[in-house]
Amino acid sequence: MAEHEEMREGQVEIPRVVYEGKDEELKEQVVHYEKGTRRIVLFTVLGLLLGWFSYCYYGADFFPLKVILAVPYKLSECLHQALHGEELYGLTGLGMFGRDAFFPQAPYLSVLAEYGISALFGGAVYGSLAYFTGDKRIFTLSGYVRFGCVWAAVIGVCTSALFGMNALQVSRNNHLTDLRGMFVIGDSGGRGFYADYWETENNRLQETFYEGNGPEEVGAEVREPEQERELDLIFGAHGEGAMLAWIHPEKGYLVTDQGKVYQMTDAFMDLYRECLEEWL
Repeated sequence: MAEHEEMREGQVEIPRVVYEGKDEELKEQVVHYEKGTRRIVLFTVLGLLLGWFSYCYYGADFFPLKVILAVPYKLSECLHQALHGEELYGLTGLGMFGRDAFFPQAPYLSVLAEYGISALFGGAVYGSLAYFTGDKRIFTLSGYVRFGCVWAAVIGVCTSALFGMNALQVSRNNHLTDLRGMFVIGDSGGRGFYADYWETENNRLQETFYEGNGPEEVGAEVREPEQERELDLIFGAHGEGAMLAWIHPEKGYLVTDQGKVYQMTDAFMDLYRECLEEWL
């Protein structure tokens, strides 16, 4: 008997709270909570879609629609401008990509940065709008702080992941890994020369580019910047990487956008000059 009493003394007692309100009020709060939650989910999904297509605000003529679309896009744009710390740039207009790319060296990541992060901002902004229009007795300010922190964490993690993957692609590009195409820029135009992804037996671009030991890194003292020409390079089987480089037609060296200097193979320089002569 004494042992049983000791066990009871060691038990944790859970306090009981008696609801003193009316059943109708409790039922009303439950209904408001369910409706408010559905509205938040609906607005969040709608915000994700609006954010993804928010770049369309450029061509929107209806001012209220223009504002609705512009908000997530501008928030995303401000975030990237703050984090890049330098003017956003892309490849030359003769190349494949625009000058306003967020990650010029990684086109697919740039698309995710422009559309994906805008979509997340859209979900956060319009989900918040639904939250603030809900019942203040249920959707409190402290609850919104948690809601906002979750969105901030999601946007932060996704943005960090994009920067990390871009850093890896920049490294691959600057080591001239898996070249698949180039766009030769002349005085009056340019010409693209791309690897044949389906018939690798007669791939002139890659054969000449990686002939022998391939490009060999050399010192920057060989440079003559006034004689260098722009050259757009494409890397990866699906164009995962892109880079605006500079090449000296006579000396045969190539400079990456990170300042690495490579002496190119004679065979590749012959191919480059052949393309260049068409647009001099």
